[in-house]
Amino acid sequence: MVAPLTRWSPGDPRLTGVQIDANFGELEERIQSLVDADGNSLIASIATNSGGQVVITLTDGRFWAVDAAAPMWRPPVARVAGTAYAVRDTYIQDGSTYLVLTAHVAATLVATDVAAGRAVMIARAGTDREVSRGLYNGASAYPAFSAVYTLSGSTATFYKTFLDVAIGGPAPGTFPWYVIGYETIPASIVNDLTEGKTQAVINAELRAEIQDLKDRLLAASIP
Repeated sequence: MVAPLTRWSPGDPRLTGVQIDANFGELEERIQSLVDADGNSLIASIATNSGGQVVITLTDGRFWAVDAAAPMWRPPVARVAGTAYAVRDTYIQDGSTYLVLTAHVAATLVATDVAAGRAVMIARAGTDREVSRGLYNGASAYPAFSAVYTLSGSTATFYKTFLDVAIGGPAPGTFPWYVIGYETIPASIVNDLTEGKTQAVINAELRAEIQDLKDRLLAASIP
């Protein structure tokens, strides 16, 4: 049988020597019982009951039944107007994530549900994302958040647009493009980029150069 410890709080009378000694003795016995149980903390079993509670039973017969913690929210799904959502559901609309506060059928506009207190935004869509589109080509259209680069000699300038750019639209260096970085690159790589070589072609050229070097070394070797 586990004896209770004598507690003390500010404002209480001081514990007597007998009470302090008893507390130390009880703590010593509890620690020893843990050691004797090989560190198993005297837990005999952990299970769930029909009510969904977690039941922890100790070897001395005592047990505790506690409510299992419910998740704060469920994994997000794409929001679809006209779909029924339950409390703790989360959905994504235009890149932003919303938590359902009350069960409802999604309105046409997510702003309607937010204004009514049925959902709340918990993560706003980022504006720092980008998609690399390679060397800028005026004959291509670029959606918002596209990242491109232009070459001037051995200097590559990297740009990003925060608005959609149509074919033949504003070129990098003008609105809505903005500079995100510069880099000086070797002339050989500049040539490869401007010639539009694929990686396979570049690899083939490298293998040919390596083989040529091997042949020259072999020819110059001494028997």
